[in-house]
Amino acid sequence: MSTIGNWINKNITGNRGSGYVSDKEARQLDQQGNQLKDDINNIKDTVDHLSEPVQVSVEGSYSNLSTKDKFILGAAGGAAVGGGLGAVKGMFDAAGDAMNPKVEWETHKIIDPKVTGVDTVKQDISGTTTVATADGLKEVETSGASVRYHFEPKIEYKEVGEYKTPKSIDGKFAFTTNSVVEGAKGAAIGAVVGVAGTAAYVALDKIKHKGEEQEKKEPVNVNYGDDTKTIIKSGAIGAAVGAGVGLVDATWEKLRTGGEQVIKWEVPKMETGVKIGEVPQDASVMIRQDVKYAPDAFKDSQLYRDPSKFDLEKHMKHAEDIDVKGDRPDKNLLGQVKMEEKTQTVTSEARYGVVGTVLGGAVLGGVIGVASGVAMNVLKKMVNS
Repeated sequence: MSTIGNWINKNITGNRGSGYVSDKEARQLDQQGNQLKDDINNIKDTVDHLSEPVQVSVEGSYSNLSTKDKFILGAAGGAAVGGGLGAVKGMFDAAGDAMNPKVEWETHKIIDPKVTGVDTVKQDISGTTTVATADGLKEVETSGASVRYHFEPKIEYKEVGEYKTPKSIDGKFAFTTNSVVEGAKGAAIGAVVGVAGTAAYVALDKIKHKGEEQEKKEPVNVNYGDDTKTIIKSGAIGAAVGAGVGLVDATWEKLRTGGEQVIKWEVPKMETGVKIGEVPQDASVMIRQDVKYAPDAFKDSQLYRDPSKFDLEKHMKHAEDIDVKGDRPDKNLLGQVKMEEKTQTVTSEARYGVVGTVLGGAVLGGVIGVASGVAMNVLKKMVNS
């Protein structure tokens, strides 16, 4: 029933049936209906707005960063990522390490000496004679009074093999790497790669937008916290984590050290002081009989008192043979050099120790943490630009 009908029923006919509605109530109902329509339209508009695709341009945000911030992000981000990956790699590499002492080997030749001939060396034998001087008789040394023929062996030193012996053995360098070493390498490589990649991006971006007017944007003033506090917090966290990783590494290394390893090598068996050939006995020819010679002037030689009867070739052919001795390798029936094993026991030791590794891990973790904090600050600028 309409509002007018309600008024007629109320004021003229006096009908107060159950279907009666007052003017005040009617106005309230009209207002509530209008409000409901408005609310429905608002909800519809909101749903339509939320259903629209949201586009976020990360590239555009990165482009809005200054060149300085780009390089800082590249270096810091690269160092943080590279250091973290390097530390993880170092931990896995160290876990798989085995005892491996550092041995410096030295190569030697196996020599088999043999006398192949002789060299004849003519030597003068001196003596003394008595001569008269103003001061009386005096003994004077006379050179060339006799001659000695010495036979020097010609020795061929034939190489019949080689062998190696340890020049130095160092058990301190038992393991190849750890998280600190690999983390430092990774951080350095990551920083270089980050800077290089940023430089390439900046160069290509300039080429791409050459001649275009760049829209100047006012710097965004976003209050996202104290940059210094962010760096300090991330550095402290990184140092703590790095120290923990270093402690784990040092503990693993210490548990694997203290063992023994036997270094083995082979050397040839040698025969010492054995005959390697022979030479004729020395020949001494006395030229002057009037000379007084030293008691050992003709020692170990065959003496010829008559020079006219001396024949060098005949002497060499018929003289007593003198053995030439030396060291030579022992051989088997097949002519192969016999080898014997030598050993040395090495005790491996940790390279850096617990304190050194923990401190190294703390320093490296702090550096990576600071780099992460710097990168986070630049990322905040990028996100809010």
